[in-house]
Amino acid sequence: MLFKKETRTISKNGGFIIPVQIRRALGIYSRTQVDIEESKDPDVMMLIKTRPHCICCGKVGNTLVNVDRDSVNPKSSRFVCAECIESLSTALAQGETVGYQQNKKDVIDNYNINLHRIEEIEKENAEYEKQIQQLGLAKLGPEKTVTLEGRKTGFSEGRDSDVKVQVSYTVKEVTKAGFKTLKSYMNENVSDTYLSSNVVEKFDSNSDFKKAAVIIYTEDWEKGTFADTLAKYGYEGRIKPDVLAKMSSRWKHDDLESNKSLLAKTLGVDKLEGDNVDEMLRELTRVAKFNYVKQIFPKVNTCADIDLLKDCLIVSSCIKIKK
Repeated sequence: MLFKKETRTISKNGGFIIPVQIRRALGIYSRTQVDIEESKDPDVMMLIKTRPHCICCGKVGNTLVNVDRDSVNPKSSRFVCAECIESLSTALAQGETVGYQQNKKDVIDNYNINLHRIEEIEKENAEYEKQIQQLGLAKLGPEKTVTLEGRKTGFSEGRDSDVKVQVSYTVKEVTKAGFKTLKSYMNENVSDTYLSSNVVEKFDSNSDFKKAAVIIYTEDWEKGTFADTLAKYGYEGRIKPDVLAKMSSRWKHDDLESNKSLLAKTLGVDKLEGDNVDEMLRELTRVAKFNYVKQIFPKVNTCADIDLLKDCLIVSSCIKIKK
């Protein structure tokens, strides 16, 4: 159902009346709980009807039973899920009483019970992770990362309910021949910092090397400069060289929105306009990645050089979920 725009005036105590047709359509009644959330747009505030959740475990979407019989309005009642009711019923049937003094064996038993609960929760979360990975795969864009928004409940109040799904890469051990080739493209005085060998002919690399290796492996780079790329999109001479160098050093490889804000601030504008803004930002990021590779492998000059380095690397990828 669509509603026309209606303007409301905020009262002295910060309240306002939600139009009755919206309340009826969304099932919002007296004592109904709602979540008020910020938006990416500073001028927008989101008002979301709180989803019923289990007051014991916090889960939503399961079979919920209303246990708040004294509530005037059932729409704002408290609920317990079927799983927790079964657990409570079992506990009552076993005669567990309030005020029971734990002994040493109880402590050990409760510890083992919790270990079993953790094991069961991990199995359940493994299934949830598979579903989240599928949801993320369907939405992954050029940045290889996507944030999936959750719905906050009373149980998760004060916590971030969103999860990030991204492609994660692992740089594996290089071969002996590959080791020599990779080292040949580095400066001798710092090459051991990034890539070194030990007495058993295994090769250790640090995080900077691995970051460059992933860029080479994914071919997500572009030879060029920030100045040339900005000029290509109509921003020639808009940023002084020293300011441009400072901006490029702060450029992130995996955060389009952060880079957008950084470029807008450097240009002295509130917001970047144009249909090709995201395209320009992605190209700048690829240039930044190439320059990062050059920091680790300063002797790289051609695409053929990078192809040779890629043949020396072993990199695996998987879908990873992050909070």
